Amino acid sequence: MDEKLFTDFLKTTKFYELKYVARKSSSIYVDSHLDKKIVRGETTAEHVYSSLKLADYMISKFSEFKDLDKLKVYEILMYHDDCEIEVGDICVADVLGRVNKEVEELNGLKKLSENYPEVLSSKLLKLDSEYRDLMSSEAVFCKAIDKLDAIVHELKYPLDWGAHKKFGFDDVNNYFRKYFEFSPSFMMIFEKLLNYLSENDYFLEK
Repeated sequence: MDEKLFTDFLKTTKFYELKYVARKSSSIYVDSHLDKKIVRGETTAEHVYSSLKLADYMISKFSEFKDLDKLKVYEILMYHDDCEIEVGDICVADVLGRVNKEVEELNGLKKLSENYPEVLSSKLLKLDSEYRDLMSSEAVFCKAIDKLDAIVHELKYPLDWGAHKKFGFDDVNNYFRKYFEFSPSFMMIFEKLLNYLSENDYFLEK
């Protein structure tokens, strides 16, 4: 391996930085190596991983998605939040923070692509554009997965719910519903989740 190729290979460490990007959602667990409870935010890398699993479930379970290009789905999800390496995560409730979100992400994406391995740089830009502009059925599906993952993740953290957290019934219904309306399967799950959350007092003030 010549030095130019090895230098390019070392750029793979850039996407490892997704492991350091803190999202606004909780990630509380017991570290068996340290034998202690860890309280921190979810990382973007963890969000990408669970989104991939959720996508695999939906494609495997519902015939509605049998014609999707699975490889494209998985690739879009792998890259869809890479821009957060440069700009971080902005939560749904941060209305002011989201005003310039897309411009900041696009600027960050350009900078990020310049620091990616050459073979992945153009792929990053292409897949991000396809996802951002909903240019394919796969991109629309991935957008829905991204939103569904946010809800499913929070099922483990009932204290994160409620109107005081901008995660009450109306907040969830008004923000998320539009991403699922293209699909009977997503809508069925979303409606069931809303009922489950209501019946199990997730939306009560804590």
